[in-house]
Formats: sequence, structure tokens, C-alpha cells
Amino acid sequence: MKGIRRRVVVAGLMMLGLGLALNAQSGRGQGMRGEMPDSAGFARHMDRLSADLKLDEKQKVRVAELERAHLQTMEKERNNRQADRTAHTEAMQQLRKQHEADMKKVLTEEQYTLWLEGRQQQVRERRHDGRGQGKGGYGPGRGGRP
Repeated sequence: MKGIRRRVVVAGLMMLGLGLALNAQSGRGQGMRGEMPDSAGFARHMDRLSADLKLDEKQKVRVAELERAHLQTMEKERNNRQADRTAHTEAMQQLRKQHEADMKKVLTEEQYTLWLEGRQQQVRERRHDGRGQGKGGYGPGRGGRP
């Protein structure tokens, strides 16, 4: 009887571990990576961005369009990274620069500065964590470390 219970517990723990490993590999939990533009994660991202930057209704619509297009383009480029790594890196940098230019056209100077600071904070957190993941945040008081 003890042997059967032990086997059931061990099997359950193994299944739990396998499930966690598969979830970690699915691409979730990596900032906006893996988030589809129509997902709940994207909606949370846009809600936070809208609140932090105090976007008006017109800006919300335009920023959401820019973010969707940027995510889709970046995802396509990530899928193409099997090609020349240098070309991939340059393409990703160019896409980020274009996204920044597009956002600058929509946001006020203050909003744009907060948006850039939030992105820089995410990069610092990813590097600090050593996991390539960050908590995110746009503007003061978001995603900071104690």
C-alpha cells in the first residue's frame, strides 16, 4: 500500500514538473513575447500603457495599432532568426527604431519620454534578472526594484 502511494506521489510530481517545463518553453512570461495582439496579455499591456502615459482616446487607438503592428513584425523577424544572426540583429534594431519614430508622432514629448524610460527599465530588469524577462513598467513607480 505504501509503495503504491509513493509511486502515485512521484508520478504526480513528475507530471507537475513536466507541465512547468513545458509552460516555461511556451514563450509566455517573457514580457510581450508570445502575446498575440488580441490576447488578454496585450489588453493588460495597453491598459497599463494608457494609464501610465495618460493617453487620450485618439492616442489609445493609434498606439494600439502601432503596438499590434510592431508585435506582429517582431514576431515574424524572430521566426526568421535562423538566417544570418548579424542581419537578424540589425533588422530587429531597425524595427525598434521605426517603432520609436512612429510612437513619437503619436505621443506628446512627456508621454514619449515616459514610454522610453519604461522600455529602458524593462531592459535593465531583464539584464539584472539574467533571465531575459522583466516586470515591465512605463513611467515612475512601475516595475522598480526595492
